[in-house]
Amino acid sequence: GNQQVKMSMPELEELAAVMAQASMDRNNEIYLRQREMKEVLSSLEDLGSIRAFNVE
Repeated sequence: GNQQVKMSMPELEELAAVMAQASMDRNNEIYLRQREMKEVLSSLEDLGSIRAFNVE
């Protein structure tokens, strides 16, 4: 049959806290990765403009 898992309030609260923390960590990871990409892109653009400057 369909067994229902009985959890006490403290257990539910702990589970919710763990899940919230995990999703925050993942959001931070995504945010940091996006910021890294932006920094890499802007430094590449700088390199491009330096090269263009040298060519002239």
